[in-house]
Amino acid sequence: MTSLSEKPFLFMRHGDTAHNEDGLIAGGGTDIPLSFAGTAQSMRSQVLLRKKDVRTVCHSPLIRAVQTAERIASKQNIPMVAIPDLTDCHYGVAEGQPYHDHLLRWSYGEPIKGAEHFSVFSERAIRGVEQALTYPNPLVVAHGSIFLALIHTLRFEGSFTLPPCVPVEFYPDAKGVWRATPLLQSETAIMDLLA
Repeated sequence: MTSLSEKPFLFMRHGDTAHNEDGLIAGGGTDIPLSFAGTAQSMRSQVLLRKKDVRTVCHSPLIRAVQTAERIASKQNIPMVAIPDLTDCHYGVAEGQPYHDHLLRWSYGEPIKGAEHFSVFSERAIRGVEQALTYPNPLVVAHGSIFLALIHTLRFEGSFTLPPCVPVEFYPDAKGVWRATPLLQSETAIMDLLA
């Protein structure tokens, strides 16, 4: 399994799309823009990030992530970097289908016809995050599947979902244990990796 450099970074899932609002799977084979709500979410995220020293916005090349990244980068004149390995998972026949429990079963290794296997996808996703970590103070704007690969690789326990446009600060503590703190009203960590 791939590991991750012990360097803090920010991660944020893109804003909502029409597929998200309709409960449909939009993976790497579905390149759709932000919805009106998703655009508003991305603009609100600027407030959550205002006290963070973001120097680079690294993003998936899919339009929903690009549009989200642009809202943040343009407001503060931050350079943007597209990283192909941050592209959402290709879900094969599940693309455009209702969520149900397809993605949960897939994340536990059950194959979906025509989809990337979770372990292969996770390796790619972590390569993408590693590439982002080569840039100064990165904010990674990508997809829920990339978040899932991160929490799996960093061995967080439990099942987590990430709301759209809520930045999460990933950082190793003094003992090298990864922590993740959402940038909300409360700075309470929502996930802790057990030592």
